[in-house]
Amino acid sequence: MLRPFLSVSLLLVASVFAGEMPFPQPEKGAVRLLSKHSPYILEQGVVFSSTDTLLVEPGVTVLMGEYAKIMLRGPVRIQGTPEKPITFRSADSSESWNGIHFVSSSKPFEVRNLVIDVSNNLGGSADIVIAMAGVILGDEGSDITFESVFTGQKCRESFTVDRNFDGKFDEKDKEVDYGLRYGILISRDSFSGGNLLPFIMKDNGVLVMGEKSRGGSCAVQRMVTADGYMCWISSARFRMTDKAGNNIDGGIEPDVDLLEKNEDGSCKTVNVEIESIGILGAGPETETTTIEINDYSEFYNIDRLSEEMNSFYGK
Repeated sequence: MLRPFLSVSLLLVASVFAGEMPFPQPEKGAVRLLSKHSPYILEQGVVFSSTDTLLVEPGVTVLMGEYAKIMLRGPVRIQGTPEKPITFRSADSSESWNGIHFVSSSKPFEVRNLVIDVSNNLGGSADIVIAMAGVILGDEGSDITFESVFTGQKCRESFTVDRNFDGKFDEKDKEVDYGLRYGILISRDSFSGGNLLPFIMKDNGVLVMGEKSRGGSCAVQRMVTADGYMCWISSARFRMTDKAGNNIDGGIEPDVDLLEKNEDGSCKTVNVEIESIGILGAGPETETTTIEINDYSEFYNIDRLSEEMNSFYGK
């Protein structure tokens, strides 16, 4: 029996490729992803039984379609290297995918560095943030704190998370240990839920890298209409705080600033071209504009990220 093993780095990011190889289904108890056939595309989802083995060579990229997911119940060998990392990406930067689920009663894999990229995350479901934090951190990540803007009253909400994905909320969830070392990538485009997740991570000792997030993690207010309809809206009455009671709406400072600097301390920039679609009858159908933005190349420098994580956590 092949021992489940996951080595070096997985980077969850977004990109688009052409000429993809369809993701194979389990055959004779195994799926082998070869670098010479990379990138692979998974349009929907695949489930590996307890007798199926997933083997991935260094340098393989897997592109995930909208809502696609991989569920692994059996042995895993994902052997990335600093020179040839294994990457799971969204096939379309405008769409989301449902992740990789390791389902096992024992420690399913070993990993050195797992990077979660929310540098282009403008927000979403607070429930998803809490679920992710709970899976990563356990009980420490299942609490959120906030305060009343009017009275300064401090509040805390606690959540129970099914950390082993067995559909039950019980003591077995506390026994789960995924053995991961996490890094979180943030930028000025990390807003609302994209600000809340790195805040919870940093407040619990997880490395946060990138540039200062946009902020905006106001609490969600529950409201009921006259006819009994319940809804949730962003509220200015409450705002999120860290464990010490400090307001986080202004954004999160990273532990490691990844933006390259000029001698005068300003950020290095690059020029990029963007294509806009004109309004019908009001100009050309498309128009190309050149804009100057910060240089984010270090955000996806695998060697740099590995060095920072090894320095933060120790080799």
